Parts: sequence; C-alpha cells; structure tokens
Amino acid sequence: MDSSNSDQNDLVERQQQDPELGVFVKLRKTRRDLPEWDELQAESELTKKLVSRWDQFEVHDDLVYRRYRNTPWGEGDYLQLLVPRTDVQEIIDRCHGGSTGGHACEKKTVDQVQRRFFWDQWRTDVQNFCHR
Repeated sequence: MDSSNSDQNDLVERQQQDPELGVFVKLRKTRRDLPEWDELQAESELTKKLVSRWDQFEVHDDLVYRRYRNTPWGEGDYLQLLVPRTDVQEIIDRCHGGSTGGHACEKKTVDQVQRRFFWDQWRTDVQNFCHR
C-alpha cells in the first residue's frame, strides 16, 4: 500500500474517531437526508451546529468536506476538509510556514487555511496562533 493511501486511511479514521466531529462525520457518511432534531437531542452543541449546515457538507473518497460557496473574490466554490482537532496544529503550522519555509502573515495564513480546511472556531485558532 502506498503512503498516500495509508495517510488518507488514517485521516478517514481520525475524522470518524474525533470526539468533536465523529458523530457528525458518521451521520453525514451514512445518510443522505438531514437527521430529525429529536434524534440529536443527546448530541453535542457542535454536532447540532454542523447538522444545521448539513447541505454544506459532502463526502468524497470517504472523507467529509465543507463546500465553501460565494467566495469573496468570485473564484468559485472550493472544498474544505473537515479537520479533526488532533490535526489542527499541524495544519496551521504548515499554512503559516508556507512552502518556502518563511512565515506568512496572519492574513495569508487565514487565507491558506480557509481555502483548504474547516473546523469549528478555525479563524480564532489561526489568529491565536499568529499572535503567539
């Protein structure tokens, strides 16, 4: 098995096992229709928040993504990977460090994260990282 398949399988597993996202990921991967609210009463506020945006999320290659629409500069829709909490720090590090190893400013880091990734409170996490 090549490492990219292994990495993707690991990411699929991390999405499903994430304590914050796991319930939503499993629902989105197994159901087409929006769950009824009475089915969600015992679930976390984050699960309910994500379910309220049900139509924004899609499954591709067994991973859950958010479709970002109405982009600010009209560049078209793009998919943002729904990031498990365990991966947030690495994602921010990579986006901040950039491909050249230099450190991007806060605005560029926010833009890089927003183009590719999504998690609850992502903007706050990126801003806090850049301010440290």
